[in-house]
Amino acid sequence: MKKWIYSILVWSLCFYQSLEAQSSNIDREHFLVSYVDLPEIPTLDFDLRTYSSNNNAVYLSGFSKLTQNASIHFDLFFEGTQVSEVDIKKNKYEKKDKDGNVISTTYSYTAIAAYRSTAILDVIHKITSQNTTKEYVEEEAYASQSFPTHREAQAFFDDNRNNIRNKYSNQHYKNILHRANKEINQRYAYQIVEHRRDFFWILANKKHPEYAAHQHAYTQLKTIFETMRYDRPVDAIASAVQPIIAYFEDVATRYPGKKRKIRKIRFASYYNIANIYYYLDQPIKVKEYAQKIIDNNYDKSIGNFFHRIANQLIVDMKTNQTTTRHMEVVTEDLSNQPPMVFSNENTLEKEEARLHFAYLINKNQDTIPAQIFQTELDKMSAEVLLKPEDKLSKKWVSHRAANTQYIILENGDQYHSISFKTPGEKTASPKFAKQLFAGKRSQLFLHQNQELVLYYKNVYQSTRDKKFVFGFNKTLSDMAAACPSLQSKIHNGEYKNNRERVVAFCQALENCE
Repeated sequence: MKKWIYSILVWSLCFYQSLEAQSSNIDREHFLVSYVDLPEIPTLDFDLRTYSSNNNAVYLSGFSKLTQNASIHFDLFFEGTQVSEVDIKKNKYEKKDKDGNVISTTYSYTAIAAYRSTAILDVIHKITSQNTTKEYVEEEAYASQSFPTHREAQAFFDDNRNNIRNKYSNQHYKNILHRANKEINQRYAYQIVEHRRDFFWILANKKHPEYAAHQHAYTQLKTIFETMRYDRPVDAIASAVQPIIAYFEDVATRYPGKKRKIRKIRFASYYNIANIYYYLDQPIKVKEYAQKIIDNNYDKSIGNFFHRIANQLIVDMKTNQTTTRHMEVVTEDLSNQPPMVFSNENTLEKEEARLHFAYLINKNQDTIPAQIFQTELDKMSAEVLLKPEDKLSKKWVSHRAANTQYIILENGDQYHSISFKTPGEKTASPKFAKQLFAGKRSQLFLHQNQELVLYYKNVYQSTRDKKFVFGFNKTLSDMAAACPSLQSKIHNGEYKNNRERVVAFCQALENCE
């Protein structure tokens, strides 16, 4: 008899433990939330929430866009995409027999290059006077498909260099714009947040005695939260959820004990209540239940998480001088400016028109501070137009290359006055050209952003000159007469008459021993 009773007790205990284990199964059940994400640096006066920008793709949620006289102004300058020297990588493939012996070796060649784009964001905040400048950088490595010869890999890159550059430039611009908009909106904007990503922990085992009540509580919560709107008070929602909060409290009370499965049931109750209060903008209550989650000792990290977000909400509300994240938000465009579409054909005309600070050094050794447009740098030849660095001066002054030594920009780029012949000219004449490479054995310049000029043995020669074009390899061979390893590369066709390959040749010539 005692043995039978003992068996029944053991069976009952096992059944209870099994039920207890099953009852702890909880699922994520999602619900709607709608509120306004408060900014780090608020504009408290609703009427002063205005902004302007030189870039029409810049936006600020909760603000009115103006053409001028705005509270916050954003200047986003995309400075273009730089390309590294192309490297033709040699890949080795070995075929081995079953004993591990190499029976054949083949090679393939891949064009490798790096692309780097930069942009500058200037923020002028008239209310706080907290003006900031930030640089954005996007970098990416390019690798072509494999080719059987070095020449084919180089030719493929040369033929497609513009398309490849445009692809990365477009993508980098979009990435930078996305990053800039994300950061300025986090700092200054009133962003509307609506999603169903958050959840309550709800019992999932139908055999548990609380299952029906838990499911009913979730159904009510889901229905109530569906009425939440970012621009409406949450008082009615707060009243409607009180019976559900009381139910979860009751569940936590009716399941005492230290067993993990029991603590999991209490955890679900405390978690759900903390989450309810968080979206009702009651951070003090959130902290109360965050501490209960910690004391319950099922998952202390979640309690710490609720403490962190509640503390942050307290700071945000104090900074924004509000007790709620539910408020009116007006986002409108009053600038009447068409949306801007980025393309590399006009790589942002406003960026091309950007003024650079520069110094001009003339033949008399005078140093003249001035400003110059990027477009002027790209097209100048025998003369250049500069604006004196004088706020009272509105005149643009012409300077001739014949009277100038060089121009240096604030970023270090140098434009020298050099004398050479362009195709069609009978005699050489002084012209401005950008210095691309300066070595002891050679120098390379770029005229009007397209014509290369090579300096060797005290002579400036355009790479568009007929003799240079038809005698390209011969000219390079003469320059590399004392460098057998470089001679071999020239005869193998590794160098072409383009910017990247001529720069690569000059660098190789300089490093040749």
